[in-house]
Amino acid sequence: MKRFLRSKLVLSIAALLMIAIAVIIPLSTNIRHSYAASSAASTIDLDVLSIESLVRPLCAGTSPTFQAFIRNNGSAASGFFDIRWNADGQIFDGGHFSIPAGAIDTHGHTWQNLTLGQHTLTFIANFDRLINETNYNNNQVTITFTVDNCASADVALLAPFNNGVTFTASQGYYNNQGTCKIGIAPDHCDNQLFGLDLVPDQSDNGQILAPVGGVVDFLPYSSKKAGNCMGLVLDDGIHLNICHFNANSLGTLKTGDRVTRGKVLGTRSTPHVHISLDDRRYGTPYLPVPFNGTHTLEGMSLNPNHNNTDTPVNYAKHWFLVEIEEWQGLTGVSSNVAIP
Repeated sequence: MKRFLRSKLVLSIAALLMIAIAVIIPLSTNIRHSYAASSAASTIDLDVLSIESLVRPLCAGTSPTFQAFIRNNGSAASGFFDIRWNADGQIFDGGHFSIPAGAIDTHGHTWQNLTLGQHTLTFIANFDRLINETNYNNNQVTITFTVDNCASADVALLAPFNNGVTFTASQGYYNNQGTCKIGIAPDHCDNQLFGLDLVPDQSDNGQILAPVGGVVDFLPYSSKKAGNCMGLVLDDGIHLNICHFNANSLGTLKTGDRVTRGKVLGTRSTPHVHISLDDRRYGTPYLPVPFNGTHTLEGMSLNPNHNNTDTPVNYAKHWFLVEIEEWQGLTGVSSNVAIP
């Protein structure tokens, strides 16, 4: 009887051990599989979106800064990674801090003393592949650009109002949060990304003065696309849009006429005058140009992203850093002098 009980006890212990093993092994397997799945889900994919110049046009003798836009398409932060700039064969290596999953960041390079002619600039993220990525095919972008002899062009802008008139920017740069429709407010987007709506004080007589010298490209109401805007081509090739003219105030101006700074172009039909710059030298898309560099407004350089909030905006596969209503509330005093 004792032998039978001892045998039964041994069998019971063995059965318990087998049950424990049956439970523990799948549990361990599940833990391992869960960890593997978690590791597989944590990915890094550095995608170089574009290289952009902070100023336009690019002029010989200047030292512009270029920005590479980098997006981490992965599900995990990238960690620190190495970068490389190649400027006409000259190599500049460096590093970049971690980019969170889904975020966009920029890395800058200043090209010292640009020379006339064509140049090539390449940016590579994680060029040495020390960071493991799911895709290495989108780590590099190359641009080719032409440098002109334009540094001496007189393209600084004055306000489009008479001398002594105080003005305020009611709208200042990017203000569009949906589909961009130029001509339907809010429309500071696309090629008018850096548009300004300037409101003069009550001493203003309603005249719109040429902020800078240039050649008339199109006249208000000359086409549906022109709307109530006039286009001027500046001496460096950049295009200036001036909007909200009265239809019957344009006098004898015609396309191809050259106007000087201060020329009375017409009168305004709204409480404000809209001005914006874009680059049309190479056809569409017309890339927006901020009021900075050589294109200051009343001596003020209105740099985009000047508060470093890093809000990336995409237009026609080009990227720009600009803050929403960045220069709204800007004030100044016009030093323009009317020329009949």
